[in-house]
Amino acid sequence: MASNSTTDYSQIQKPINDKEQEIIQESAEKRKQLEVDLQRAQAEATKSLADARAEAERHIAEQVERARVSAQEQVDELLESKRKEAEQIASRKLPEAEIKKIINDVLLSEFKES
Repeated sequence: MASNSTTDYSQIQKPINDKEQEIIQESAEKRKQLEVDLQRAQAEATKSLADARAEAERHIAEQVERARVSAQEQVDELLESKRKEAEQIASRKLPEAEIKKIINDVLLSEFKES
């Protein structure tokens, strides 16, 4: 009878051990697949970050160039305005009294001090 119950136990234990091995194998395969998926996700995240950084740098470069162009246009407008203003001032005819005062104050002042 002991032999019979050992056989019964072995027959019951074998499918349990087989199922346990099957579950262990499936778990190992699932773990490997999850690791592969995780590595793929990490690589994709790294690439996405690099792409986003490159896009941000491109956008910043575009904005800097736009600002530079805008500033240059403003400078050009200001210079043109001041050039016209200078031409208007230069083209004015000074009254004779003012011309004599400038001559006396600037040109003849050197001779007066000597």
